[in-house]
Amino acid sequence: MHGCCLEDLAPNVVKCVPLRIRKKRTVSEALQEHTWVSDIKKALRLLGLTEYLELWDMVSEVNLSDMDGIHRWKPEP
Repeated sequence: MHGCCLEDLAPNVVKCVPLRIRKKRTVSEALQEHTWVSDIKKALRLLGLTEYLELWDMVSEVNLSDMDGIHRWKPEP
C-alpha cells in the first residue's frame, strides 16, 4: 500500500500477528471480512493502536479485483 510493505507502514501491528499466520495469509484472505483484524493476537500499545487506525483507513480504500495479479521481473545483468 502506498508503495510500502506492511512491515514499513505498521511494524508494531505486524509484530502482534504470529509468524505462522504472516507466512501463509494472502492479501485477499486478510481483507475478506476484515480477517486481518482477528489475526492480531497480542495487545497493541499506544504506537501500535495509532498504526492500527491508520492501517484501517488505508485498508478500507482497497478494492481487489477477481483478476490474477501480473508480476513482471526485469532481468538485471
